[in-house]
Amino acid sequence: MRDPNENIKTIFSEFPGSDRFAAPEGIYRVTGGRGGESFLILGDERSALYDCGMAYCHKELISNIREVLEPLGKDGPDIILMSHTHYDHIGALPYLIAEWPDIEVMGAEKAVSVFSSGTAKATMERLGRTAALQYGSPDEADSVTAEGMRVDRILREGDIVDLGGRFIRVYETPGHTDCSLSYHLLPDDLLFLSESIGLARGPELMHASILKDYRASVASAIKCRAIGSKHLMSSHYGLVPESYSRKYFEDYLRVAKEQYDMVSRMMAEGESYEAILEEYKNRYWSDIRGNNQPFDAFWENARIIVKNMMRTVQEDNNCQR
Repeated sequence: MRDPNENIKTIFSEFPGSDRFAAPEGIYRVTGGRGGESFLILGDERSALYDCGMAYCHKELISNIREVLEPLGKDGPDIILMSHTHYDHIGALPYLIAEWPDIEVMGAEKAVSVFSSGTAKATMERLGRTAALQYGSPDEADSVTAEGMRVDRILREGDIVDLGGRFIRVYETPGHTDCSLSYHLLPDDLLFLSESIGLARGPELMHASILKDYRASVASAIKCRAIGSKHLMSSHYGLVPESYSRKYFEDYLRVAKEQYDMVSRMMAEGESYEAILEEYKNRYWSDIRGNNQPFDAFWENARIIVKNMMRTVQEDNNCQR
């Protein structure tokens, strides 16, 4: 199975003595390329694919899935679990549906309206093509499409997805998006965290991407912390060591508050949206980060993050008056 990060310097640093892709038995990393992770979860009766990465590398993803399933006498996965509807998490969805038409796609109710939005699909295609040109090839960019996406089963808080011998409990965790879901795999006690609860980068290195709502993101982190899972799968990173599981949430809440405080301070100093946005870029963008996220995607997110954080700060200031 091809490793998409082979010989590529990334923004990640491993925790000493740990392997961020060392998932429990029966869980396979089938990621097709840079920019988004995918894991295949095997149960006694059904298999589920958690996220499917970007469009440009769908052929590699499908090949990696077949490499796992064909020796087991299976043609393809039974289920796709969406963490949320961003292009780097569900870009390969149309190609998976074309490859396995009977696959059951599961996600939040909000995903239905996203997939029916021409504007949302155009954004997915535009960012998907940018990623293909940066990480893939012009031919892969030309083939990017967001058509044919669907949701077959809407998942809500507390729902159970039974794989046979393994089951998954669903948690609604908005903040990064309104459609963000986290999944608790049992009996493995492995919690797949949505991007609303941060992105681990390595020891003492955490990032927040609060696109929609700061308060919702904080509430989602507190909810997931209360689950008490020993094993955490962090979005865009992989498995964090058990020794870091509790501190993970502390670090995320601290980093999220630092972003809020930065915006609050600059607003109090009379700085403009443009100045705050520039400061956000200076703090959080680097060329190394570009090895895993195109700048266009970072910048589009940054504009939304700063605008929504400014709105939250203004609402809080109004409440205090």
